[in-house]
Amino acid sequence: MARIKVRGSDVEFDAPTGTSLLAALQAAGHPISTSCGGRAVCGLCRIMVLSGRELLSPIDAKEITHLGNVAKVIGARLACQSQVTGDGEIEIDVPEVVDHTERKRGQQLRRASNARASSGRSGDAGRGRGADADAGRRASSAGTPPGERIEWRPRILQGGGPQGSKR
Repeated sequence: MARIKVRGSDVEFDAPTGTSLLAALQAAGHPISTSCGGRAVCGLCRIMVLSGRELLSPIDAKEITHLGNVAKVIGARLACQSQVTGDGEIEIDVPEVVDHTERKRGQQLRRASNARASSGRSGDAGRGRGADADAGRRASSAGTPPGERIEWRPRILQGGGPQGSKR
């Protein structure tokens, strides 16, 4: 049985071997974000393991998908995939629970208001001027003035080449 300590709070509880940190946190009544029920699909149950990494199951490919390769180094884990494998003390940092449905609703409202604002603009962007109209729209959405066109050119290196710079 492992003793779990949550940083930033006075929460401490025991977790039996073979239990995921997500299940242990939920059983202890500590709030943690999740929407998939522990199947490693949503990636919301991210935690930081501050000490006791050796008492948890090894990081797997599902976690790397959500957390990136650096997760092994910094101690990031998905609570649903972190199984307690030994006895000892584990200290974790659990981020605040975010209401993701409310956050997504706010994003949709902002997108809708931006779309209405951009469709209300007058100009030649929507009057069938072909590629120039598309470039103008892309430029205006990127923050450049509507009439200004940005060209990207490859950088030409002097004296390079496959042989090196022999002169």
